[in-house]
Amino acid sequence: MSILNPSKGVDYYVFLAKENYCVKYKAPSDLGFSHSDKIFHYQDDVLMQTNHIEISKIDISLWNKSGRLEWKVYDKDNDDEDNKIAGKYIDINPGTGNVGSSNIEPTLQENSIVNKDNNYAISYGFYDASSGDFSALTNYDQSYVYVTPCMSNWMGDLVAFNAKYGLCKFSNFALAGSHDAGMYNNSEAMKLMKNKEYTTFLSKSSEDFLTNHGVKLDDDAKQNIKDYIKLFQKLVATGGENIIVNLAMTQKDDISMQLDLGTRFFDIRPGFCSYADSFVLPTKVSQATGINNLYHQHALVPGMSFDQILNEALNWLDKNKKEIIVMNLNFQGFILETMKPTPQFLDDYINNVISELKITISIGSKADLNTSYNDLIKNHKRLIFLNQIGESTDAQKYDSYNNTYKTTNADVIIDALNSMNKNGQKESDYTVLQLQGTANGIISDIVDSSATFSKLTSPLMSTKANFDTKTYPWIHENVHKNFEKDQLIVFLNDFSENALAQQSCWITQKRMDN
Repeated sequence: MSILNPSKGVDYYVFLAKENYCVKYKAPSDLGFSHSDKIFHYQDDVLMQTNHIEISKIDISLWNKSGRLEWKVYDKDNDDEDNKIAGKYIDINPGTGNVGSSNIEPTLQENSIVNKDNNYAISYGFYDASSGDFSALTNYDQSYVYVTPCMSNWMGDLVAFNAKYGLCKFSNFALAGSHDAGMYNNSEAMKLMKNKEYTTFLSKSSEDFLTNHGVKLDDDAKQNIKDYIKLFQKLVATGGENIIVNLAMTQKDDISMQLDLGTRFFDIRPGFCSYADSFVLPTKVSQATGINNLYHQHALVPGMSFDQILNEALNWLDKNKKEIIVMNLNFQGFILETMKPTPQFLDDYINNVISELKITISIGSKADLNTSYNDLIKNHKRLIFLNQIGESTDAQKYDSYNNTYKTTNADVIIDALNSMNKNGQKESDYTVLQLQGTANGIISDIVDSSATFSKLTSPLMSTKANFDTKTYPWIHENVHKNFEKDQLIVFLNDFSENALAQQSCWITQKRMDN
């Protein structure tokens, strides 16, 4: 890039697991008189395909300020427009890096595509990068497109392919998991952030949290926290919805779509919005009688209501008789004890939702992991809870997550995965390999991504596909060697998609064959 010929770089990534399909990326070149195309075809020995392009001033016409990047998916192994089944475009200004006209939706609306009749699924995402001058985030825009067969019934399809798989224990399965699964809806969070009482409480809670963790705060530091919260509230009140997305939203598809994409494990953190005695959202309902005021909680930010999550999952199970879901209820990241429901309250809550739906679903636990898939299906035991909520039936997990995960470097995640082994599994009921970093936990990255009103600046999206290109090949090559095949294994990630589900299916098949 030069002053006379400014440019904006874009990294793009393709996962293509469906034969006879292809993906094309297209960008302008030669003052707009031509275009640069990259067509990705199915390769059975290549999991993730990547490329990089620079959109520079000399690539676009003299009368345009932006160059158009677009991708298209074709259901034949050529790019004939008659074969196009999906596509998106975005205009990028090479001078400023700003995005213009686009049919790519804001992060929370980048909903995946599942076509059961034609047997395909498409997930995609885009990250609008800043200059990167003030954080560790990349200064290259990021774009990904993942194309697979439809994964909505992959368990049943696997057993239909080979009946012996139905005799295998459920613990032989490898499951694609949704990290912070209920954080795909920010409507309740937006209500909170516009409430002065809540933001005052948030400021005090931030002070208490830091103090309790050994951080000494002088008067200037306390004032800085208050000033930041006021700025935060002002930005939200003036339309800065992306700030909430960047801070706390880890998914972009609802539970039903995540299930259709093949996700079968859900990290759910149900809690009350009881952040203060005088403030509860949406209404103050007692623990003894209320069933509608539990929300998935990300620290002090609420996502989707727990009853909606359960309703979606149970209704989906009722329509998909050969599939099994695992939910992990936990209170990770809860700052206040008042947010936590009791185990008995959660049991009553779940049973109430099931009874209201009047569907035939039995609840399972860690005791059912050694039951065969066929027997679980026969007995309608298709919703298994592996919880950490302080009850006697809690499950013990072996988890890769550690304090190094606040990173933008995929090698850090690989190091954590390499530290996991069969010996570490011995005292646990199941194993979790976390594949996502938490770039939204780095203060400089939050500030950098919040300094724009672009709707495509989630820090998690900045690392999503780049991490996938490292972690997906790793699990493909190492899980069958490094871990016991008789212990359930989960691959947890942000922005659940079909590529990880396809990996889970392949790895499950390999575990059952050995």
